[in-house]
Amino acid sequence: MSTAFARNVEFLKTLTSGVPVVDIRDGRTGKLNSDGTINPDVVEGLTHPYIWVRVGGARHEVRALNVNVNDRVPNLPVRVGFDRIYNEMVVMEVDAPATTHAYGDATATLNVPRRAGEIVDELIPGYNFAPGQVYPPNEDLNMAVRLFPYVASDGTEKVWDSGDTVGVSGDVPGSANEHVLTRISLNPDPDNPALVSTVGTAKSNVLPFQRAEALNISIPAGHISLAVLRLENGDTSLTLDRFWDWRFFASEGVEQGDELNAQLTTVSTTKTIAANTEVRVSKMTVTGKLTVTGRLLVCSC
Repeated sequence: MSTAFARNVEFLKTLTSGVPVVDIRDGRTGKLNSDGTINPDVVEGLTHPYIWVRVGGARHEVRALNVNVNDRVPNLPVRVGFDRIYNEMVVMEVDAPATTHAYGDATATLNVPRRAGEIVDELIPGYNFAPGQVYPPNEDLNMAVRLFPYVASDGTEKVWDSGDTVGVSGDVPGSANEHVLTRISLNPDPDNPALVSTVGTAKSNVLPFQRAEALNISIPAGHISLAVLRLENGDTSLTLDRFWDWRFFASEGVEQGDELNAQLTTVSTTKTIAANTEVRVSKMTVTGKLTVTGRLLVCSC
């Protein structure tokens, strides 16, 4: 071997030593079933962080280390290579052109692997919590609420799973350069639950609203608070920054019968003694509405 050739070999070794992953090719996640469909379980039979991939259009799958892409999406276009250090196939990233064509705006999200929540130090806005989330399904001023469990005004457990909406176009300020807060709540009537909007007082949009000002808007007694929206004159739709999470996951105020257990009890709003609940009182003043589906004992106790 000549000295010049030896120097070239050493030079090539130096170049390749800094390239841990070689033979990079396109692939798809998941196994093919015998009928030609894709198995939706990308990690079937494997231990994380390994997944199945089919490389270069092959029908046969191989195991690959994956710490870079979403492992819940079968047939996801990815770029796969061979790791020279660890001697195994690795998933490098989603195949951006192919993924963008299939998934559009979700492409960047698919380039995030599964993460353990207990070790992820990440701030998540309350609005991102889906149950009870207020949102406009048609991107207009008609608001819907995602499925969530709640306690109805008669004490029974219910689930809001309705396509009903509440319109807030009537809450939009009529004067130019004004904005207003409006609260969205659920009337937890056991027979006819409904979404309700309660608007506050408008003011100049030069003066910003503080979140504490939402407390000045009193929703009807017994309603379940869900969200606060900020509306400006001329609005026909709302951006995400106009939604404030305002979920209490309980009715506004004391409403359940098991709270009515004092010796002297006053009912000035709407209260319920729920089924399988017993309340004993020596005196009770009712100026509101009291519904008894359990037991109410008036005694010298």
